[in-house]
Amino acid sequence: MEVMLNRTTLDCFRNVFTQTVFKEDAQESVVPDTLPDIGEILSTTGLALIRGKDVGEGRIRVEGNIPVRVLYRGESGEDVFSLEVTVPLYASFESPSIPAEGCCVADIRVSSLSTRVLNPRKISVRAEASVTVRCWASDSLEYFSAPGEDTGEVQLLERGAVVSPVTAVTEKTFVLTDEFSLPGSGAATEVLDRHTAVQAEEVRAAGDKLIVRGSVRSGLLLRMEDGSLTGTEFSTQFSQVIEAEGMGKDSFPQVVLLFSGVYYELNGDGRGGSMELHLVLQAAVRSRTEVRYIADAYSNAFSLERETERLEQPCVLSELTLSTSLREQLDPGFAPGEVVLSELTPGQAQIDGDTVSVPLTALLYCLDGEGRVLAAERTVQARFRYELAAGQRLEPCEIALREAQASPGQDGVELRVQTEVRVFVTGDMQTDCIRALRYDESVSADLSDEPSLTLLRASSGDSLWEIAKRCHSTVDLIREVNGLEDLPQPWEKLIAIPIAR
Repeated sequence: MEVMLNRTTLDCFRNVFTQTVFKEDAQESVVPDTLPDIGEILSTTGLALIRGKDVGEGRIRVEGNIPVRVLYRGESGEDVFSLEVTVPLYASFESPSIPAEGCCVADIRVSSLSTRVLNPRKISVRAEASVTVRCWASDSLEYFSAPGEDTGEVQLLERGAVVSPVTAVTEKTFVLTDEFSLPGSGAATEVLDRHTAVQAEEVRAAGDKLIVRGSVRSGLLLRMEDGSLTGTEFSTQFSQVIEAEGMGKDSFPQVVLLFSGVYYELNGDGRGGSMELHLVLQAAVRSRTEVRYIADAYSNAFSLERETERLEQPCVLSELTLSTSLREQLDPGFAPGEVVLSELTPGQAQIDGDTVSVPLTALLYCLDGEGRVLAAERTVQARFRYELAAGQRLEPCEIALREAQASPGQDGVELRVQTEVRVFVTGDMQTDCIRALRYDESVSADLSDEPSLTLLRASSGDSLWEIAKRCHSTVDLIREVNGLEDLPQPWEKLIAIPIAR
């Protein structure tokens, strides 16, 4: 005979594939006839754009490109010029675990860029990028708990556990526009270089919707009408609402923001301009919920046959925002004068125990003693620490720069940065659960040789359940005979254990 148990089904998504690959490609380009020969390469900058993402049976394909800006000084050694080269980016992933209807979140980050001069009129640009994909398949978790009615001769021990599976994977595209004005009275004639960085600053759930607030930082290196170079920076705020059906009340979202198009254009008078950005917002949401399960069972009348299942689920224990401040002296390799433009790009966060490390790459455009623009790129590490309990882990989410300033100092360029990282503190819930119970009514347990009443002094490690199971009694009988809600503390009292017949 089978014991009827309550079955609870929790719809969710199961992570079936996660992988990071590094892709490298190179593209050659010829200097246009309108520009002079290359004398010296100053900088190579670029931003990864996603163009497409396709999931099929056993495969994932991510397509994108990296528009690269190469700044060089002409053979005369005075003026600075800009070339744009687009490096293609393709990444393919294969695994039998990837379903045709899988939900995928992709992240693309530029790892390194370099330019090689092949001759004064030709260059080769090499770009390397990391491409990370995470794929989920529709799934469900089943838990079995005690029924509301009496289970007769079968005693059930029910416990609760907190789990936080992924319950929503979603994405949307949006366009962000803004206008900017140049400081002072001068007019610009050309955008030589551009730096664009997006960050999520607040992510929260509201019903079946996810609200993401953030900002885009833009930095432009401009040629002015008098031939001088100047930099301008501005920030654009955004707020997006994305549907995320299936989220619970206690949700923990993680978002990835990627660009698919970046456009800056000067106005006709050169005193300002406009920006148009195309972005892809991807999100995976975990929902924390308590489930009831049967941890143990016994019968004083029959021999039970049980079917168990190992329950292993990671759980988000808490969500934190960690912050740190940096003050670093950077050596650009020359004696810097005015800092024309400085831009900071966070890299991929790394976890080492209780420490989160985030590389911050600073691109500096400075004037030297002769008033010429020189460029330097340096990387510093931002570290965040949080004391973890045994069995806990840190999982980084979004990184946000709150402040970044660069100014010339005695020993180079002084960089001041204040940054934050949102993290999850996670742990694993591991236990054996009973999913089915059966017994044969025709075969009864023989308790004729067992005493009707047992007196014992409980030890500090005992529970009423363990005592009742060991002595062929029930928790309710022990409580009734001894007038207990639970075991007495300290353990000084003898308790009577009646056998259940």
